Amino acid sequence: MTDKPNSSEPDPLVVMGQAAAGAADASRTAAQRAVDASLVNLLTGHLKGQQQDGS
Repeated sequence: MTDKPNSSEPDPLVVMGQAAAGAADASRTAAQRAVDASLVNLLTGHLKGQQQDGS
């Protein structure tokens, strides 16, 4: 492996690491949003069910 000090090319490993970290972060937030949405749906559905049972 040869180092070129004047190279403007970023290290491929650094680029891959940053891309992997970004993808992991994006998928984590997407999963968190899905969990939040399902919790909200469960809670609202449960509350609606209680209201219907009460009447």
